[in-house]
Amino acid sequence: MIKKLVKCDSCGVTLEVPQRKEEPYRDIHCPNCNHQLHVEFKETVRQIAETIYGGQPGRVSRAGSHADGETVLAAPKAAISGKLKVGLQQYPLRMGNNVVGRKAASSQANVQIVTDDKYMSRQHSLIKVSKVADGSLKALISNYQNKHTTYVNGMELLAGDEVQLLNGALIKMGITTIKYIEE
Repeated sequence: MIKKLVKCDSCGVTLEVPQRKEEPYRDIHCPNCNHQLHVEFKETVRQIAETIYGGQPGRVSRAGSHADGETVLAAPKAAISGKLKVGLQQYPLRMGNNVVGRKAASSQANVQIVTDDKYMSRQHSLIKVSKVADGSLKALISNYQNKHTTYVNGMELLAGDEVQLLNGALIKMGITTIKYIEE
């Protein structure tokens, strides 16, 4: 199965889009901003399935082009670190388990968000960060042992749910919105 990494040219979120049943293209909506994206699944001699496409219906913007008009495909960069961003504050994530919660004297979270949001628990979510074989990051989020809910891109995490975070994902803990960023 061919998969393409697609960067939304409206909000910048990177998505992995699988090809279905040999289809030549797919039109999808960004789950973050609902912008329509057009993804083509053509194979080329140089590289397969790594072009970044985006745009509105009937328009395709390409990552670059060669002098003879051939599309030059863009390879995705492997992320070397992940962090959480709340307003102007940034909180780096370490490899392994990151317990994320509201900063408080009694908090045992190793990523403590400075906020007065009483709906964010002191130990709200768990983000497990690991590197995969190609050098990219894999970050999995789950609700931690608390009475409040965690949302990822508007989807509620139920007990036992573990969701992979993609670059630009929006996480809601309490009434605080946090952006996950890979660099």
